[in-house]
Amino acid sequence: MVATSLAPRNIQRHNHLVAIPVGHTPVEADLRQRAETLLQQKIAYVDQEWFRHPDAETRIAALEPDAGSGSSRVTSPVAGIAFVSGLVAESPLTGPEEKFLFTRMNFLRFRAAVGQQSLKPRRPSARQVAQIEADLAEANELRNRIVQANLRLVVSVARKLAGSLDQLSELISEGLLPMIRAVELFNIQLGNRFSTYATWAVRNQMLRSLKKRKNAHEFNVTEDEISLSQIADPRTDLIDASSPKSDSEPLIGRMLAQLPERERQILAARFGLNGNPEGQSLAELSEQFGLSKERVRQIAIKALSTLQQRVAGIEDPEEILHRFAKPVV
Repeated sequence: MVATSLAPRNIQRHNHLVAIPVGHTPVEADLRQRAETLLQQKIAYVDQEWFRHPDAETRIAALEPDAGSGSSRVTSPVAGIAFVSGLVAESPLTGPEEKFLFTRMNFLRFRAAVGQQSLKPRRPSARQVAQIEADLAEANELRNRIVQANLRLVVSVARKLAGSLDQLSELISEGLLPMIRAVELFNIQLGNRFSTYATWAVRNQMLRSLKKRKNAHEFNVTEDEISLSQIADPRTDLIDASSPKSDSEPLIGRMLAQLPERERQILAARFGLNGNPEGQSLAELSEQFGLSKERVRQIAIKALSTLQQRVAGIEDPEEILHRFAKPVV
């Protein structure tokens, strides 16, 4: 009998040393890794009781439409929007095509899930692993085909809701995820067309996106639209507005100390404080902090609002900062 070393063997793979457990060849180790990857996947599908019948695959094959029986409708390009024309280039699915694709996609995932449950991680069957991988790969291809054929639905809903080309692009992006999710959840056996089911999900997501943007725009006010001096503060003033600049200097430091570092830095630069020779423009601050001009503006307004709430007795902190340097617009 030949003695076997208890130490793992090392092999060279892609210029890296990989430890192979005793008694496992590189092929076996790769198989176990593939099995482990499959066991970690969550396989979702719309179940049908007859998927468990021995003739299930035969019944599904009978649903496949004859070649050439699909839609031959040609889509007109969308003028001025090349990428949208590309999205709607795929012909829509016919009813029989839709039924076959959804049914086979879910059957393949069902079969993969059944195989996954019986897969042994320590001694996986190469044939079983290959079958599960093949089923999942084909199911994903069918899902992608369904999504591609229904992108025109996303574009159609987006065009009805969009007010500009930029907004159209954003809404189409918003609609893709609910479209994919709808494909995952749709039950073709209920007799409805997928477009009826998906339109609701896609439209709702787009409306939520528009509402979110509207709310953000309402609160995304500029310095020209709001002045913190208009915010009522019933507290007693601790500083006279006519007091000299030198009297306010210690207070400035205490005010800025109330803020997070980035807000403090932006206010100091904006108002020419803490050694800054003069107030910097939004464009200069944008480049310095790696933010958009509008984001810099938002941070500055937020910082001033924070000072209004936190610094006792200060009715208008913006006015105090202005004594040192008026910001450049």
